[in-house]
Amino acid sequence: MVRKRLAEVSYYELLGLEKNADQGEVKAAFHRFALRYHPDRAESLETKATHTRIYRRGTEAYRVLSHAAQRAAYDEGLELGKLRLEQLMGLPLRSSRPPSMRPVSPRARPFLIEAEHAVERGDYRNARVHLQVALGHDPEHPELLSWLAKVESAIKQGLD
Repeated sequence: MVRKRLAEVSYYELLGLEKNADQGEVKAAFHRFALRYHPDRAESLETKATHTRIYRRGTEAYRVLSHAAQRAAYDEGLELGKLRLEQLMGLPLRSSRPPSMRPVSPRARPFLIEAEHAVERGDYRNARVHLQVALGHDPEHPELLSWLAKVESAIKQGLD
């Protein structure tokens, strides 16, 4: 098999699944994937770094393919060549603010962090609440407003 770069692999390919796999098959595939790529199983620091990148993407794949609405949105995006759900939604699946994000006030920061964790879990309703509280402490923050709009869009699309 020809090795592909991680960015060129769909969630289905990464976990070794057919597109019509049921939830039990998704769970079993992720279990096999985790046994192979968990960073704690790496033999050297170099392979540990590689395993960490692959494992994070596999966890992302499992999270999306295990959630019916996210999987449906992903499948639609896949038809358009979008290999990751975040490319489709414009939302981070891990806790990572845009690098250009203006700092938030100290009172808003804990709520922003909680919103990031909620987005990571795919819990957009909880993320919305935390972003609204953060905006209460830092009104009119442009990136927070933009992120809130994206989270609300995800909720409307049933990705929560």
